[in-house]
Amino acid sequence: MRSLSTISVAVSALCLCINAEAQTHVLATKRQFRYEDLGAGMVPADINDAGYVVGQSTTTNRAFIYYNGQFSYPDLETAYAINNVGQVLGKRAGLPSIYTISSNQVSWVAPLNYATVSDLNDRGQVSGYDGGPIVAWHGQVHSLNVASTSIIRPLSKINNLGQVAGIFRAYPSASGSAAVYSPNNVSDLSAGFTVTNFGSLSPANSLNFSTAINDAGLVVGYSSGSPFGPYFGWYRALGRSASFQPLGAQYHSVQPLAVNSRNEIVGKFVAPGTASGGGAFLAERNGSFFDLSQFSPPGTLTASANSINGSGHIVGVTRGNNSIGSHGFLLIPISKSKTLGTQEFSNIQASKLSAEAIAVDEW
Repeated sequence: MRSLSTISVAVSALCLCINAEAQTHVLATKRQFRYEDLGAGMVPADINDAGYVVGQSTTTNRAFIYYNGQFSYPDLETAYAINNVGQVLGKRAGLPSIYTISSNQVSWVAPLNYATVSDLNDRGQVSGYDGGPIVAWHGQVHSLNVASTSIIRPLSKINNLGQVAGIFRAYPSASGSAAVYSPNNVSDLSAGFTVTNFGSLSPANSLNFSTAINDAGLVVGYSSGSPFGPYFGWYRALGRSASFQPLGAQYHSVQPLAVNSRNEIVGKFVAPGTASGGGAFLAERNGSFFDLSQFSPPGTLTASANSINGSGHIVGVTRGNNSIGSHGFLLIPISKSKTLGTQEFSNIQASKLSAEAIAVDEW
């Protein structure tokens, strides 16, 4: 069961301070979050601008929706994404489906059968892979194979302009270029798509993935010389003349996974000298990089920030040893102006608390 207590961890001072009335710990740093533990086995995938969180419970193999402290369970096996209209993309009986919150109805993403789907935008356009990369909309499936000599790998996020982040690979080459696929007419996808091929971060990076694009055209992704990493995170503008900008270059491996309308980027990283594991991060286009792993409970081995909405709310998952397992989390930015009285505490077992207000230092 989720606890309603809220704490804050002081990284620099190594102490905990508490507001006795609201049970909220506070400290003065540049970024503060209220941390909510969504529970064991909960794996959040996405959050929309209204604050609705969707994902899957690995203990029940059911999709969930979390909002304002309450869980609900739509008739889906898993949920991959939610748009700002309240449509949830997932699967039901193995078929790509959309659950609409307002009507409590599930509809099949026709005519897709056992396809892989990844995201949907506010228009209801769904990106995925069905024998090739596609966008499904209004009962039609539109192929993104822009050339008969190319093979385009499964794609990632789709923005509200119908632009899809992904990877372009020219057959029979094993290497892949970061790319974005833009519809020639967002209101008529039958008009086809145009590919913007970014190429490679460097000659040593044969694999280059665009993972997400926001409506302003900021693209994020990562590159590597091996499918097993390490991964070099980057961001760039959509224009062909733009260049790759490194993200978290001081780390061993960085994988950006999502970007919001404020150009805030989240994902996962591995610190130098770390053979395995990793943490969650928040980065900004100005180069600021925040380690979000400080809230992770004892025993955590890895953490990942999977999505961020327009208000800066972040969802992700921590994974630990067998006794800890996986836990979903929600980070909600809080204002320093909400800080009231404080009292110093010591010897507090953070592992016993499931809702935390975390302050993170800027790198």
